[in-house]
Amino acid sequence: MTLGHYIKHLRTTANMSQPQLAEKMGVEQSYLSKLENDKSVPSNEVFRQLLDALELTVEDFMLGVQGQANQHHFSQIPDIESWYARQLRDNSIKQRTLLYVAILLVSLGGSCFYVGFQNLVFPQTLYEYESRGVVLPNEAQDIFYSWSRFVPHDVDIQEVRRAMLKRRDISIILSFDYLGDEFIKEIEQGRRLYKVSKDVKQQTRFGNTLLQFIGLTGALLGIALMLIEPRLTRNKL
Repeated sequence: MTLGHYIKHLRTTANMSQPQLAEKMGVEQSYLSKLENDKSVPSNEVFRQLLDALELTVEDFMLGVQGQANQHHFSQIPDIESWYARQLRDNSIKQRTLLYVAILLVSLGGSCFYVGFQNLVFPQTLYEYESRGVVLPNEAQDIFYSWSRFVPHDVDIQEVRRAMLKRRDISIILSFDYLGDEFIKEIEQGRRLYKVSKDVKQQTRFGNTLLQFIGLTGALLGIALMLIEPRLTRNKL
């Protein structure tokens, strides 16, 4: 669309005749006719008079012709040329911002997925610690594992065995943190000796699954943003 055709379009849309618009602009009707027939290009001052007569801003004026304007023809007016320059600058800023966001999403998404996949935050190795019973204050801490060493020769070992079996009270602690081969836990009646089981288990944790999902989603969004960025930032004028 040429500038003249657009001026005519705006005039007819506003339900004004050439004489009416020319009067509001403060120009001759013949001059307005030349403008509408692309036989003359308005000066910047006349262009501003046109905007005042139509009660439009430069942004309003250009919005109505977006995607249809003959940029070379329109940009002969300084105010419109400045508008094009602002659009180009804003478009460049928008383009860089979208690319930075896309790169950030891909980077953070990839890192998040790696952390979840490698179980760096939420370990999946489950350690089982077992205590066979409560160790009394005056007893050796491994009494339930080596009680036979402490039985005097004149005492019936079978009686001691039965007594130890009666005292047996299994307690299990599961931990994703390795607490050592064994550790002592103080309780009200005495203490418990916990020893790690050789049967180490692997258990999937929701935190790792969530990290992988968030990471994959973020990375895919970043890639998608890179692909559609040209459409989002393409100059339509």
